[in-house]
Amino acid sequence: MNILYIPLEFERYYSAKKMTYPVGVGLVEGFVDKVDFTVVPTFYGSGMWLEYLQQITMGQKYDQVFLEVVHSNMNPAILDFISSLAPVRVGFVIESLTIHSDEYENNLQGTKNREDNLAMKLPYLTHLVVVDERDVNYAKIPTTFEVASVPESMIDVNLNKKANISDKVIFYGTLYGERAKWVNVLGERALINPQEGLEEKGGIPQQYESVVRSAFDNMNGKETIPIGYYKRFCDDWMRIRKIMYSNWMNILWEIEGYGVLNPPHRTSVLSSRVIESMAAGKVIYSPRMFNGADFLFTNGKNILYYESIEELVDLINSISQEDKYNIAQNAINIILEKYTTEKMIGRVLKFIEENP
Repeated sequence: MNILYIPLEFERYYSAKKMTYPVGVGLVEGFVDKVDFTVVPTFYGSGMWLEYLQQITMGQKYDQVFLEVVHSNMNPAILDFISSLAPVRVGFVIESLTIHSDEYENNLQGTKNREDNLAMKLPYLTHLVVVDERDVNYAKIPTTFEVASVPESMIDVNLNKKANISDKVIFYGTLYGERAKWVNVLGERALINPQEGLEEKGGIPQQYESVVRSAFDNMNGKETIPIGYYKRFCDDWMRIRKIMYSNWMNILWEIEGYGVLNPPHRTSVLSSRVIESMAAGKVIYSPRMFNGADFLFTNGKNILYYESIEELVDLINSISQEDKYNIAQNAINIILEKYTTEKMIGRVLKFIEENP
């Protein structure tokens, strides 16, 4: 099988790191036996590399095209060409399509752009993969529900026992609105963004931006790609992307906190950071979302669900060392069993086969 993959990408490191590796180019780690692939990123707000798509794919025949469909900018000519490349075109929706009313008030243009981007691409797609189970019936094409994943090679099967015996609960993200209130309940047990500074070790941001910036500069004004240049760019870009994610997963494993607080979020979509933290052997405190995501894990066995601040405090105060150990180890096991990138792509390919 031959697959063309068109992931979303960003010029700047601090935007790029929010597009977690397995949701972006790292998805190719799920392409295992008997799958050949070509990767052509589409940079947010730019036509970079898509404008050379015909040259990059020249002489290739593809069975399927995988592409990000919410934020990528593709004009009808590009979409027509993509449709000519393969009989199966699978759109990956990387956030909820069930839009909260606040988003129209706080980010009207951005929300409209997302809706317009997807609406333009839908006629060219044969299948959809969504991250919110409520969106399974969004379009009249076969659609499947999948959450974030972690490549198996990035998972340490051994629990960090030193971190596990601590009493600290980690929160990583921006403290805004209600989030601050939920984090404040942790008091002295809170570790707020302990990864900051560690993510930049080894000059990773500079390496990433150097690879990307040089490509933009070198291709400026060129109608065709110099011989061999795209492969060199792609190899360097994919290499630094993998380093970025490996560094992040090592940081998660090493941080001396046994648990991670996932605060309530208005989109009610399971964050990729939940999956990553479980893979790193952390006890996840997560709100019930009252949708299909609540049934992916077993409360008390590999995750701890809460519905109120009071319930969260009780859970944190009552957890024993034995429970910390068992829940964290079970979290690693369930990710290895069901939510590696390899397992996720296997399910997607099977779904496509069963829904031609």
